[in-house]
Amino acid sequence: MEEDERPAGEPDKTPKQRLLQWIRRKLPDDVPVTNFTYDWNDGLALGGLVNSISPDSVSDWRNWEPDEALDNTRRAMTAAAQELGVAPLITPEELINPNVDEKSVMTYLAQFPQVKPPMRKGKLHGVEVTAIAGRAADFHVIMPTDEHKPKLSIQDEHGQDIHFTVNKIPATCNYNVKYTPEKVGTAKISLFTTSILSGESVASDSAEVRVIEGARMLDFGGSGKVGEVKTFEIENAGDGPVDVVVVDSDGKEHKLPVVGSTIPGCYIADYPLGMAGTHSVNAFHRGSAIVGSPFRLKVLPKSSWETWGRGLQSDGVCVGDKAPIYVQPSSSDSSDDINKAPISVEVVDGHSRKVAVTRTISNGRAKFEYTPTTEGVYRVQVLNAGEPIGQTPYEVSVSPTSKSPVRAFGPGLEGGIAQQPNLFYVNTHGDSDALAFTIEGPSKTAIECADRGQGQALVEYTPKESGVYKINILSKGEHIRDSPFVVWVDPANQSIRPSAVRVTGLETKKATKGEKTTFRIDTKNAGADLLPQVSVVDGKYGQIIPSMREVNPGLYECSFTPKDTGAHFVNIGVNGVAVPGAPFPLNVEEKIDASKLNIFGPGVEGPVVSQQPTHFTIDAKQAGPGAVEVALADRDGRAVDIDVLDNQDGSFTVKYTAPRPGAYQLNVVFAGVDGPPIEINVKPHVDRGGIRVEGLENADVLTGYLAKVKVDTGKTEAQTKGLQFIATLPNEKRVLIPCEKLNGKYEAQFIANDIGETKLELLFDEIPIEEAFLRVHQGQDASKCCANGPGLKKAIVGEKATFQIDTQGAGDGALALEISGPMEAETQVTDFQNGSCKVDYITKEPGAHQIAILYGEEKKHIPGSPFMAFADYKKDNSKIKVELPDNGKHRLGATSAIVVDASKTAAGEVTARFPPDQNQPSVVSLSSRRGVNVVEIDPHGKPGDIIPLEISYDGEPLKESPFLIHLVASCEPQKAHLEATRDGSVVSAGSDAYLQLNTNDCGQVKKVATAITGPDGHSRHCTIEEIGDRLHSIHFPTDLAGVYAVDALVNGEKISERPLRIHARPVGNVENARVKVRPIDDEWLLGEDKFLIIERDEDELEAHLSLLKSHPEALMAEIIQKRVDGKIQDHVRLRALEAGKQSVNVVYGGDLLPDGTVTFEAVTQLSRAVISPQTGKENIDQIELDRQSELQTEAQKREPFLSNSSEKYSFLSEQRALRGDLPPSPSKLASIRRASSTSNQGRDSAIEANERRYYGLSEQSPELKEREFNFNFDKAQINSDLLKAQVSTPMGMRDEAQIIDNHDGTVLVKYAPKTPGPHELTILHDGAILQGTPIKFFVDSFDSGHATVYGPGLQQAIVGESAQFTVSAKGSHAKELSVSIEGAAQANIKIHDNKDGTCSVSWIPPVVGDYKVHVKLGGRDVKDSPFHVQAHAKDGHKNAHLQLGSTSEKAGEFALPQIALNISESELSGVTATIKSPSGHVEPCFVRALEGGRLGVSFTPREAGEHLIKVFRDGKPIPKGPFKIKVDKSQIGDAAKVEVRGEGKHNAVTNQDNEILVDTSKAGYGGLSVSVQGPSKAELKCKEVKPGLIAVHYRPTEAGKYTVNIKFAEQHVKESPLSVVCTDRVSQTATEIERETTKPSIAAVGREANIYLKLSHTVENDMSARLVNPHGEEVPVSIHDTGDQYYALHFTPNDEGVHTLSVFHRDQHVNGSPFNFTVGHLADGGAHKVKASGMGVVRGEVGVPNAFNIYTREAGAGKLSVSVEGPAKAKMHFSDHKDGNCHAEYTVAEPGEYSVAVKFNDEHIAESPFKVFMVPSGEGHRHGLSSYRHSEHRVNGEAINGGIQYSGDADKVVAKGTGLNKFTPGVASSFNIDTGLAGTNLLMVGVVTSKGPCEEVVVKHMGAGHYVVNYKIHDSVRGFIFVKYGDREIPGSPFPIGPL
Repeated sequence: MEEDERPAGEPDKTPKQRLLQWIRRKLPDDVPVTNFTYDWNDGLALGGLVNSISPDSVSDWRNWEPDEALDNTRRAMTAAAQELGVAPLITPEELINPNVDEKSVMTYLAQFPQVKPPMRKGKLHGVEVTAIAGRAADFHVIMPTDEHKPKLSIQDEHGQDIHFTVNKIPATCNYNVKYTPEKVGTAKISLFTTSILSGESVASDSAEVRVIEGARMLDFGGSGKVGEVKTFEIENAGDGPVDVVVVDSDGKEHKLPVVGSTIPGCYIADYPLGMAGTHSVNAFHRGSAIVGSPFRLKVLPKSSWETWGRGLQSDGVCVGDKAPIYVQPSSSDSSDDINKAPISVEVVDGHSRKVAVTRTISNGRAKFEYTPTTEGVYRVQVLNAGEPIGQTPYEVSVSPTSKSPVRAFGPGLEGGIAQQPNLFYVNTHGDSDALAFTIEGPSKTAIECADRGQGQALVEYTPKESGVYKINILSKGEHIRDSPFVVWVDPANQSIRPSAVRVTGLETKKATKGEKTTFRIDTKNAGADLLPQVSVVDGKYGQIIPSMREVNPGLYECSFTPKDTGAHFVNIGVNGVAVPGAPFPLNVEEKIDASKLNIFGPGVEGPVVSQQPTHFTIDAKQAGPGAVEVALADRDGRAVDIDVLDNQDGSFTVKYTAPRPGAYQLNVVFAGVDGPPIEINVKPHVDRGGIRVEGLENADVLTGYLAKVKVDTGKTEAQTKGLQFIATLPNEKRVLIPCEKLNGKYEAQFIANDIGETKLELLFDEIPIEEAFLRVHQGQDASKCCANGPGLKKAIVGEKATFQIDTQGAGDGALALEISGPMEAETQVTDFQNGSCKVDYITKEPGAHQIAILYGEEKKHIPGSPFMAFADYKKDNSKIKVELPDNGKHRLGATSAIVVDASKTAAGEVTARFPPDQNQPSVVSLSSRRGVNVVEIDPHGKPGDIIPLEISYDGEPLKESPFLIHLVASCEPQKAHLEATRDGSVVSAGSDAYLQLNTNDCGQVKKVATAITGPDGHSRHCTIEEIGDRLHSIHFPTDLAGVYAVDALVNGEKISERPLRIHARPVGNVENARVKVRPIDDEWLLGEDKFLIIERDEDELEAHLSLLKSHPEALMAEIIQKRVDGKIQDHVRLRALEAGKQSVNVVYGGDLLPDGTVTFEAVTQLSRAVISPQTGKENIDQIELDRQSELQTEAQKREPFLSNSSEKYSFLSEQRALRGDLPPSPSKLASIRRASSTSNQGRDSAIEANERRYYGLSEQSPELKEREFNFNFDKAQINSDLLKAQVSTPMGMRDEAQIIDNHDGTVLVKYAPKTPGPHELTILHDGAILQGTPIKFFVDSFDSGHATVYGPGLQQAIVGESAQFTVSAKGSHAKELSVSIEGAAQANIKIHDNKDGTCSVSWIPPVVGDYKVHVKLGGRDVKDSPFHVQAHAKDGHKNAHLQLGSTSEKAGEFALPQIALNISESELSGVTATIKSPSGHVEPCFVRALEGGRLGVSFTPREAGEHLIKVFRDGKPIPKGPFKIKVDKSQIGDAAKVEVRGEGKHNAVTNQDNEILVDTSKAGYGGLSVSVQGPSKAELKCKEVKPGLIAVHYRPTEAGKYTVNIKFAEQHVKESPLSVVCTDRVSQTATEIERETTKPSIAAVGREANIYLKLSHTVENDMSARLVNPHGEEVPVSIHDTGDQYYALHFTPNDEGVHTLSVFHRDQHVNGSPFNFTVGHLADGGAHKVKASGMGVVRGEVGVPNAFNIYTREAGAGKLSVSVEGPAKAKMHFSDHKDGNCHAEYTVAEPGEYSVAVKFNDEHIAESPFKVFMVPSGEGHRHGLSSYRHSEHRVNGEAINGGIQYSGDADKVVAKGTGLNKFTPGVASSFNIDTGLAGTNLLMVGVVTSKGPCEEVVVKHMGAGHYVVNYKIHDSVRGFIFVKYGDREIPGSPFPIGPL
């Protein structure tokens, strides 16, 4: 809401007042609003407000009645919501209430000021709802303002656009629209309003129009002859009225009588044809012209001959003109023959003399022509057999010969076609005044004239009707020559398309006199059999007829030779209609040869001297006629005045004077043809070679720039003005700059202050010597500033440091200085008023001070800024403090740290020393605290010994030195402290007691243990966790109430003689707990689950239930708590793991449960079988029980303690199915049956109820799905009446099943289970168990059925791409499918139900790695779940896959079983087959024809038993089916029995076949599939060596690691997937040498050190080196070539620590530079500290030694090996310099890629192996082998030669980013490093994982000391990121990282 202007001092208005004021401005004055209550009750104010914002929304609001308040308000609020988007925050009923809430109204109205007014819309007006097809209709469009325009769309009901026109009505905002619908139906008119200002367009209005068919005239032929009666019929006119009016050829109207026809809506009118000519028939229906009216009627005379032509015109014919007369039949269907008709023409002049007439006949037309010779009136008669025809006689007035220069010509004056444009040219020859055109003919024809320039005009007319047309062309009121032109226009013919004719060859519009001009006419697309008419009009208007020949059908070639120069026109037409572009203009010129132009003379041949006149001659005698144009200019384009004289003999003399020396260019144009430019060199008349100039150069400068110029004129003597220095300013003002002569030379200075381009010229005797341009800009350029002085590098705390700044030439900017450091420094600046100043500053604290020198408005750093100056104290050892730990006590066996604080004195070295017989201390400088050092000591001796320690600073012992160190014992257990935590020393029984052991003061602790004794005197197990440094947490369960004694032991010794006592208090009342269910057997089978249920009151939630086991390791127990009927039940599941007698006591709340003791003996099945009273078949039982025990053990290994018995059973059942166990013996079943019979039958229902509760089913749970079993039996041996079916439930109960005899040798057994879980069905015959039973089955809350999972997504996956597989569960009753994937990262999973019993699953792995795909149906894993899948990177790995013998491939191949069905089916078309497994799973199988007309069926068996095969033809089962196939266990594919061998199993070689042998002979039947994944796609082939043995060959093309997946029967074989290492081909030749490197001598301070480097392709003059000590100070280094590019570097270090040695070639780091060089004690070594450098590990050349250095100094002693492998064997030479550096040379004979491997102690060094490409001999120079620029962004600086100082402070480097902690495998991670405040130093970043260094690390310098680091780790491993600045790690480094 906008604010009102208010007088000063007036208080602000309230929001209410502002809203009310805004509304008043919007409403008219006659609608007063003073409040937000009753003024809004009638809706009028709201309507006015809405309409003021959206004028068209409620435009009738003023007509609203106040009594209709509710309707008014509703309309206004609806319009506000729809048009303005104002939410109805209040109801209309509330708003019209006089007591309406004021705030509610304000809240609603406050929305209006915020809305954007909608664009006003236009409206349709006057649209008739009905229109006539073919008749124009119109309507109006009303726009709101002139700032809007309409956009219309009119379409018929088929979506086709209807043409319309829009015209604005003057002085209004309205438009008139006219449209003509052509089709009957519905037309839709859509209006959009468009804003002219914003371009916005909105839909505004629409209307529909019904288009009906109107009255129409039937075809009446269009012509007739005099005397005939023409009948007109009008139909579809309804009940009329219809009027017909005919206008004859004299313009007389004839209204015809109209009568109705017998056909409804049809009317007839007759018209007698009385006179010849064109008549107009006008028909009206209900007063409006019908479609097509008026209609043309051509009435022919009875004679049927038509005459026309210029020779019959009354005027226009002149003396000497050829006057043609044409006679032809009146109509094309006439039977008259012009060739036979006796037609003649007689012409008599004004003197009654006959005039000769010629006659020719062509194309059915007779042409008569006469030429009048005198003036007067001629009489012309056209006769047919003596009878006059046409308008005979004709009087023709012959005028004198026309003197008009205007001429007209072209196809349009010779003929034409109706409805086609006809063209002709008019050439006025300058007489264009009062030029007029008229056309007379059958139809009104408009004529258009376009001016073509040069007195030429193109005239176009389009006749609508055929017939004779008279074209009058008058100039100054008189006919031009040949006017009037009389032409015959043929009827319209759509098959003739003159516009499709194409003409080529006339594009240049030029021709040469006497030379043939050729062009082509292409009429192929213009119509059939069209012959073009071609003529050429020359400059004298004479006609030239070109020759024409047909080259190809429809393609004509024409040519003619012009004889005169000037303008010519080529007329090309078809049937008299001009083709596009005709007539074509041609300019004919004389033949000119500019090459014969001769230019000679001293002015072009020289010599030419400045300021001296000269001349030359142009001879054009042999070149032909033409004008000469001459131009001469210097190199800057400045023209030279020239004088051209015509010698009147075809030659010209040219005179000129060159004003100044230099290069000139002469250009001569002859007859419009440019000649080649001629270069003329003008020599100065002054010798400029003797004058030397310095400092005069072109430059882009800033204001204030000082240009200094020095001139040495030598022996050149001035003749006139001598030396002049002139500046031409941007305003063209020339300024003479004074030149001062000093020591025989001139000096001049110029200050550039004017913005723009200034020209500086140096002249001698007015001859230009040299010049330059200064482009002066306003601004500032900080790069032109410079600073220098010692204060930019060093400072002493409290003393003045100085440096200078020079801003000369940097522009008009201001200088800014910022010095930042530990504390603010005092600064003083002295300005010298000449663009330079001096800066003095005093530091108050030591440390790095950043000096930022900024210049200009943008405050940009000058070069080198920010500078880093290091401030330090003066040296004062008295300010050093020493802190001894624990008053000088040292614990033996440990390391103690002594802090030496030298932060208040100058930097120096701290040294420490024990007596010689002691371990010497080490000194470590703390990177986080300046000047603070830690002395680490580890002296040896006995407790109580005192060892003196001497500490020195910079070699000077400290004042307190030596310090006495007191030795104490390594460990003191009694100093450990044990205390209770959490609940203290009193806890609730059944809960855990928590203790904490602190060993911080004990010394060296190797082991911590506890001994805990319970109230019953037995020991208790506890858990000890380390929760901090020397801090352990101890917790143990308190099962019984009472006192627990806890002893803590450190290194096996008690910390105290008195144990810590923990009191466990009882909780709850043991009498409230009771045993509900307990095991009834005294003997328990190993691994069998037993259940114990304890029930207690619900209000004792704090009481815990625990178990006391006699043999804790021999018994597993699980307690599950449930609530049942308001009680708490603890379900205890027990499982014996070891044989023997055991007991378990239930403890409740700390007290033993009275009846909670269970004793039993755990036995094996074998022992149980032995005691069974039945002894019939112990041998069989022995086998069964052995296997059962074996399976039991395997189940325990697979799952230590399964969550429920169903899982255990599923596993055992599955194993038995695979192994084919024998059925149990009758003796075993008998013992089970007796045990069941002795049980208490009265407890069955209670136990069953407990079972249901245990499995999560309430008493009201629905019945479980009934199970059915089919059995076959021999009727001769089995009596079905004696059969009985028994089912054993999960809790050991017996249940009966129903048996139904099918009376066909089979029985059906039905069983309705009551509880879920494992069941066992036994069939008895007269009490004896039938063979084949018992059968185990599992009952779930649904029938899971059989599920099949298949698809490529279970074999392999690509990172970032979808992997698919399908789950088929058509036979399952399960309603829930779940898919979960675990692996390297979370995968995206999508499941789609296909509604056919299958689901499609797709998942996308985000990173590479191994994944497990779990597929569960109804909560249980399907078969083979989880599936193991490997995901590979998309770009880095490619896949090859081969599947053999799958059921989807040909049957009978690769060990698939093939069953031949003896059926007489000779045709395979339409034959399909399915197979049903014993478990009921149905799947399709492969069908193919066999020999003998039999049918073969192939399938992959997945289970043993009888399979049923059904064969169908056209969907119907064939006879004799189904077929039974028996499959035993040996035939089921078992991937575990497949053997894989061969060299290709582990290793492979590129570009050759690698073999893997797969032996499936013992594995049964199944499909074999092989896939290879790796860096390249490997070609896969296979062949069967012998039955069951397949040889697989794969051929990779790139080296690397590959994964080979081998599956049999859809399962991975043993060891699959295989990991294969692929190397290059064995043709690679390797050469290797090994050497033992010795530990280099220790470099000492003050002693010279040497390093030797082999640097090929270098020279000594290009070499330099720099050594920087740990403090950033530079140490001098000398370098010289000892011969053969073998360099020695000598330097004397002045400090201990790691130094940085940089070696440069042409100011660029050599490969490997910089090198670390440690002075003093060397740290631990290793391969990571070895560096190989030199061109020999980058690239090389064949036939020459390729050398590289191996820097081992920092790694210490070890074994060094170097190998070179490649296309040819390398000759190697190795040199050890014994200084920690060696170099190797190798020479190869063939080009190609070589691998150079360098190992230290059998471990590759960094970047090894190196890929080196060898170029052919002699090409080394083309590949840049002479030098190498180090491309790594490691130096925090820009220019090596700019004086980089390696003195940055690592403590001020900041690293940030998520990549410092976490990374996603296979995805790039990043973090940032800011060194902006740390000064200049070397930045090094390394990423190391548990699998080795990360190879993909990229460091990018983003400017101003900011770096971005990107790295990529492909595996899910942990690692560290090391960031070093100089030789020190930054804060936080190394950073631990791990995968997300």
